[in-house]
Amino acid sequence: MFAADPVLAAPRERRVALVIGNSAYARFPSLPNPRNDAEDVTAALKRAGFEVMGGTDLSREAIRDQLRLFARAAQGADAALAYYAGHGLQYKGRNYIVPVDAKLQDEFDLEYETVRVDDVVGELNRAEGARILVLDACRNLPLKEKSARNPFADTGLAKISGRGLVVAYATQANALAYDGTGRNSIFSSAFLRVIDEPGLDLPQFFQRVSIAVDKQSGGRQTPELSLSYPGQFFINRSETDRDVWRRIREATDPALFRDFLKQYPGSDLADAAASRLARLDDAFATRQRQPDEWAALKLEQARRVEAARARREEEAEAVRRGLAEEKAAEDRRVAEQARVAEELREKRLAEDRAAEARRLAETARISEAARRKSLAEERAAEARRVAEHARAAEETRRRALAEEKAAEDQRMAEQARAAEETRLAHVAEERAAESRRVADRMRAAEEARQARIAEEKAAEDRRMTEQARAAEEARLAHVAEERAAEARRVADRMRVEEEARQARITQEKAAEGQRLAEKARAAEERAAETRRLAEQTRAVELARAAEETRRKVLAEEKAAEDRRVAEQAHVAEERAVETRRLVEQERAAEAARIDLARAAPEAPAPLGRFAALDAKAPVSGNEPEPRAVAVGNSRMAYNEPRAPLPDAKPPVSAFPAETLDKDRLHREAEAELGRIGCFEESADATWNVKSRSALANYALHAKLTPVPTEPTPDLLRDLKLKPAHFCPLACGPGTKAHGDACIAVEKPQPVARKPKPKPEPDVVEKARPKPQREAVRPRPQREAVRPRPEPAQERPKPRREAVQPRPRPAPVAVAPRPAAAPPQAPVSTAARPMQRPMMGVGF
Repeated sequence: MFAADPVLAAPRERRVALVIGNSAYARFPSLPNPRNDAEDVTAALKRAGFEVMGGTDLSREAIRDQLRLFARAAQGADAALAYYAGHGLQYKGRNYIVPVDAKLQDEFDLEYETVRVDDVVGELNRAEGARILVLDACRNLPLKEKSARNPFADTGLAKISGRGLVVAYATQANALAYDGTGRNSIFSSAFLRVIDEPGLDLPQFFQRVSIAVDKQSGGRQTPELSLSYPGQFFINRSETDRDVWRRIREATDPALFRDFLKQYPGSDLADAAASRLARLDDAFATRQRQPDEWAALKLEQARRVEAARARREEEAEAVRRGLAEEKAAEDRRVAEQARVAEELREKRLAEDRAAEARRLAETARISEAARRKSLAEERAAEARRVAEHARAAEETRRRALAEEKAAEDQRMAEQARAAEETRLAHVAEERAAESRRVADRMRAAEEARQARIAEEKAAEDRRMTEQARAAEEARLAHVAEERAAEARRVADRMRVEEEARQARITQEKAAEGQRLAEKARAAEERAAETRRLAEQTRAVELARAAEETRRKVLAEEKAAEDRRVAEQAHVAEERAVETRRLVEQERAAEAARIDLARAAPEAPAPLGRFAALDAKAPVSGNEPEPRAVAVGNSRMAYNEPRAPLPDAKPPVSAFPAETLDKDRLHREAEAELGRIGCFEESADATWNVKSRSALANYALHAKLTPVPTEPTPDLLRDLKLKPAHFCPLACGPGTKAHGDACIAVEKPQPVARKPKPKPEPDVVEKARPKPQREAVRPRPQREAVRPRPEPAQERPKPRREAVQPRPRPAPVAVAPRPAAAPPQAPVSTAARPMQRPMMGVGF
């Protein structure tokens, strides 16, 4: 066949679609067709080159998940389409999709139990090309009986508008759609028939769908289209008869024109194809026929062409008449619908106006009655209040006169006594107040200083703790986000690959199904076979992946074991070589000593008190011939080496290989802990309490659980990867970290208060007047006679001890970090003196 594949016939573009069909509702009547609609529309869109996602009988969370996947896929796509079949409703001009698990009782459940169509529109707007929304969701949803308080009294869906958006409704706004009696709903069946017709742009496509729905429903259901997309988009990108004709009209192969007539028998170009085929056949037959036969053939061909032209004209006229009749019927139907709608609207307006007038009249009557009643009650209450107020005022006046007379008598009696007591009490209070003020100033100064020191320390501790926690939380959040993003990317890539593979299998099966006689039964059998093959393939792939993972793990374990064995063999070989070298050195030393002893000359005879040593040794019957032995030679004789035994083996180390490896691991771990600042001592060969404490310090900052007590090779590798100063420098109270040392924290010097000098006795006596009975000595007069001494003069000792400022503590001199002594293993050059642990941020 010459027709190209639908996906390859047009330039390559990325198309995505979201298809949802809800039938099995838990709390509402089930719908038989939406599940079939979603499955059939999914297959049709995949044939048209769409990448389809979604599903059937989805809950609210499942719809949200599919909408999230659709949003990612629609970003920058050339075309995006959303198709929903199932229950839907509107509330205050906003449309909602009803999931299968929705529980709706009133308007408060909408935001939590349904999905807004505006959210779907928002994800469609991520596409760069055509954005299409198809809603077969205007079916009746029985919630509550219609009443003035029912929020779901409106039927159907509300209109949706948006720039560059194409919205197709199964029926007109605020009207109901029918579910249909076959496999699909009326709207979906028309959509599926028209989508197989190539060469239709969006207006033509939905016009064909609308005509088919109106005809099938007998005018009871008419789809509505809202189109604001300025471009041109073809849902079915297959070649049309005109596209094929433009491609083959200049060809000379008769088979192409026979295929064209076979595939497009009702096309307007069928006669041209037949004429072209006849000319090609005639050209081929001219070489075999006589001239008279050729003339008869030409005459017969002209007759056939004329008959075909007359037949086409008759058919075109019949089509024109049919279209005119359909247009006239459509105009009459639209006019009738408009008239009925206008009558209903006017009737509803009149009823609303009458009801509003009745409501306003009733409201006015009730308000007037309530106002009159309230006014009468207020007047009666006012009269009672005035009478009560007059009686209470008279009683109050009489009681006040009696109380005033008694109070006046008592006041005159108490006034004299109170004056004296007041004066004495005032003098005592002044003295006590002065004492309290001094004590309060001293205590307040001390408390303020202690509070300031505590606040500074607490603020510093909080700041360091918050910084460490914020840094760790930011790092963990970043790692978690990266891992989640990687997992999502892997999942999306696997899903896209799986869907592409499924799409290829489905297309191959669909192409095979077109050549079979029983399309419906064969399609169902192939779909079941496809699902089974997909499950088998997925199971085989999972098994293969598991087997590969197991083999890889076994290979890695075997390689690690081989490396460990090779490393142990290498260490053993090095130890053997070292042992042989030491044995050879010892043998060479022994041989050199023997040669030196043999070549040494005989010692001269001793003199003086050593002459007795020259005497002959006593001879026994069993002893060899005696000989003289000198002091030097006797010492050499005692140290004379002996030849090793023939079967002697080289010496073996006293420590097993495991002990040496553990010792080396301890030394290297201590060195790395010192390098990153977790170990405050120099590394040695002893793994003690300080070493375990340093390892626990590292585990605290590295968030290790459980805390290790012994180093391992994996832990040593992690230590080598950590940067220097991984563990922060721990400084004691009153100090802070500065580079590799702790320095004292400078505190503000408190300002010492100058104590008030004690006044001279004669001045005090002169300044203090004798107290009077009626008046009290004013306080400023007493304080004015205290002169402030000059700073250079010696101040007299005050009567009360002033608050002496505490001496400022000497700054803590902290020695810098000592350089580490050269050990056998690498140690840290940042070894620091032991200080009290203090939290901080070291990275």
